[in-house]
Amino acid sequence: IDELAHVLTRERGASRLFDTDVRFFSAPFLADWLTRHGFEIVADYGLMCRHWVPEPETDADAQALLDKSVVLERLMGARDPYKQTARYVQLIARKQ
Repeated sequence: IDELAHVLTRERGASRLFDTDVRFFSAPFLADWLTRHGFEIVADYGLMCRHWVPEPETDADAQALLDKSVVLERLMGARDPYKQTARYVQLIARKQ
């Protein structure tokens, strides 16, 4: 618990994909940076909005459950407050 304040404000951390540290950026910081460098923010979405994913009862149910989960994730990722509580944010920008 004592480390939580530090975790919320840290600027660097370990990557889960690469064997290196990465720099963390907030979505508002990146949106501002992109705008200042001639990009237009086309859309932004929350990714991984749900923190619980049901397990399929059988392998045959897995694809249907995945399809439904993808639809639900898209809907949630585009709406507040789910977008703000998502694990990741995707910004889509284009050069003006």
